[in-house]
Amino acid sequence: MEMNKGVFVTLSAFFLALSLLLIVSAIADIENAKKKNNADLSDIHGISSMRSNIQWMMKDVFAVSGFTYAISNTTLSIEENSSRSGSLSGDLAALRTFWNNVAGKNKNVTLDFESNASTPVLYIRPLNLTLRQEPTDTSVSVPSYSNSSVLGYYIILETSCSSLSMQWNNITESSAPDALNVTVHVRCSNTSESRSDFRQLNRTGYSELQVLDAGTNLSLITIASPGSLEVKKSRSAYLNIMMPMNESVYLEVPASLSIRSGDSAYSGALRLPG
Repeated sequence: MEMNKGVFVTLSAFFLALSLLLIVSAIADIENAKKKNNADLSDIHGISSMRSNIQWMMKDVFAVSGFTYAISNTTLSIEENSSRSGSLSGDLAALRTFWNNVAGKNKNVTLDFESNASTPVLYIRPLNLTLRQEPTDTSVSVPSYSNSSVLGYYIILETSCSSLSMQWNNITESSAPDALNVTVHVRCSNTSESRSDFRQLNRTGYSELQVLDAGTNLSLITIASPGSLEVKKSRSAYLNIMMPMNESVYLEVPASLSIRSGDSAYSGALRLPG
């Protein structure tokens, strides 16, 4: 009987020690899991913060090159000033070097741009429109499957001039519900003279408006199927284009971005902040 009690006490002590060992092991596992989760959260936060910094710096790079934008609900507004204070291709190269080799080195950052990024080119998502801005040529390319995505264009052009006039070299108007509403407002920066024109244009037709200064070409504005826009300028000028859309949009840079930190990673397109 005494031996049975001794065995019982020994077994009880063994199972108690085993239970304590399991509890300690479980607590250690929980603590390790917490540390890993905290590390993962820190990595995710770091990646998110770095993405945000790159996006805002990219917006500044485009602004320095003479291109700014604003998005309000479903309306995209872009501004272009021909008096650029920087080289976009050079600024993009400097930004890529900064993030890939300096600021993002510990986060394994890879930032690459398309080879033709010497002029401001952006994608309007999710409509897949292409916005291209060059010193004398600004265009919005609309793919055929998004032919009703742009509801219209409100164009403001301002430059130094003496005698303004506008003439339609070709025009295809429309009264259909899906007509493209186009307003063009031109003003002289050195005088109070201005001219305006509003038309409802056929999306599948071709229309061409010429802006003249004292009989000399100042700008050529064309609307081509299925609603694409091109504004050509013969001199330095301020240009503002407002585009109401049929849904909310955002801008995307033709670039790829990859960030890795610990076990967390991001890989995808470079979206500009709204």
